[in-house]
Amino acid sequence: MKCKLLLDENISSRKALVRLNSRFNLRHIREDYKKSGILDKEVFEIAEKEARIIVTFNEKDFAANHRRRSGLIALSTSLTTDEVDTKITSLLTSRKRCHLIGKYVRINKTKTIIL
Repeated sequence: MKCKLLLDENISSRKALVRLNSRFNLRHIREDYKKSGILDKEVFEIAEKEARIIVTFNEKDFAANHRRRSGLIALSTSLTTDEVDTKITSLLTSRKRCHLIGKYVRINKTKTIIL
């Protein structure tokens, strides 16, 4: 099973993440669900219902509520859209199956940490 991602509203459009969007099932909170400004709890509910991994720059709010039935990729705010596209695509294409459900991942300019 390939990974399915849920892009938080603070992430660029999935159309801007060209490599990632062409290889994986991406949905954007604001653009696909038409839900802007919703509570983190609601974002988790969508992610869990659809077995999606949340991608966000807002690590502080999401890390404390990380849940096992979804996953979390927390990005450094210093990453460009192209770096986000490249780093997440590389992380997800390293395995055939989605290995990040229930995991907490931090990605910055120099390293990726899976917790």
